[in-house]
Amino acid sequence: MTGMLDSESFFDFSDFLGEDLFAKLSKSAVFQPDRDLEQNRKIAAKAARVETADLAIPFQVHSSDVAWVNHPGFFNEIDGLLSENNRIVLTLQVADCLPVFIRDMTRNRIGLIHAGWRGLTAGILEKAVIKLRDAGTLVEDLKVYIGPAIQQEDYPVGAEVAACFCEKAKLPADNRWKVSLQVEALERLTKAGVHPGSVRISEISSFSNSTCQSYRRDGIRSGRMFAFMGVKK
Repeated sequence: MTGMLDSESFFDFSDFLGEDLFAKLSKSAVFQPDRDLEQNRKIAAKAARVETADLAIPFQVHSSDVAWVNHPGFFNEIDGLLSENNRIVLTLQVADCLPVFIRDMTRNRIGLIHAGWRGLTAGILEKAVIKLRDAGTLVEDLKVYIGPAIQQEDYPVGAEVAACFCEKAKLPADNRWKVSLQVEALERLTKAGVHPGSVRISEISSFSNSTCQSYRRDGIRSGRMFAFMGVKK
């Protein structure tokens, strides 16, 4: 299977973030259900032409924690990575949550954020922007790509979860609510100072699109999509 994988097995966002960068998200075909998570990450990395020894890998816990990383390896209880080391590659996995790719277009800084509803509403995107600003990044130099994730029409939740979202990001639906991770993310990025025109959002729903993995759709049978972000060598 690995030998059959090619560039069409990935969503590619480098046209927006810069051709000197690779910013990719693997599609469903990459994930092999008979392999564990880290074996699948290696398969995806090989298909993306990324050295596994270069990977910075967060142990994701749906938190709002963001960390600067300057070497490859595993990072415990972190859902957002920032780096200015062009020799490493940031990675994470999703299956409905937002994969958020951030680039400082002037400085050699990148960020990769896993934003589910918990981390998103707890401020993980704002924390990432603040950390970048504290390091000298100007918000007007930031570009953000929000990759394929579950869309509002496929995301019914209870009132307790909906209460965490802004009014623009939720609609009543059959005694429940349907929430938009994408709208909530854009609102939060904008309030953090990022220009809306510097944010691009995928319209692909991981739930309804068969090229994506979706935990909501497939439950424990769901695989994962692997995001990779780094500077081309």
